[in-house]
Amino acid sequence: MHAAGIVINDKPLYEVLPTTNNNEVGYVACLEKDYLEEQGFLKMDLLVLRNLTIIDECLALVRKYEGVALSPYSLPYTDPEAIQIIRDGKEMGLFQLESLGMKRAIKEVQPTSFEDVA
Repeated sequence: MHAAGIVINDKPLYEVLPTTNNNEVGYVACLEKDYLEEQGFLKMDLLVLRNLTIIDECLALVRKYEGVALSPYSLPYTDPEAIQIIRDGKEMGLFQLESLGMKRAIKEVQPTSFEDVA
């Protein structure tokens, strides 16, 4: 099951596809995404990024308590302290870096720039 995969159709999926009822999310198609797309179903990956909300809330707190209006687009990508935090394994809450696999990769690669992380 893909956590963010959604199949869109004009009929209920359980009428046209083999499905199983997952109590947490409802009906789940029992087919691979490539097959669904080959059969003409619209399949989309929709990621709900809690991290965007967290960034927005952090910027609001900085504005409220420090009186500084920051934009995420104006923050530097060359901050050596930020890279060191990632290298030290303190990336909890950093989207796409907090998984176990990424933690292992970062430990092995030891990035020195955001380009290394990307």
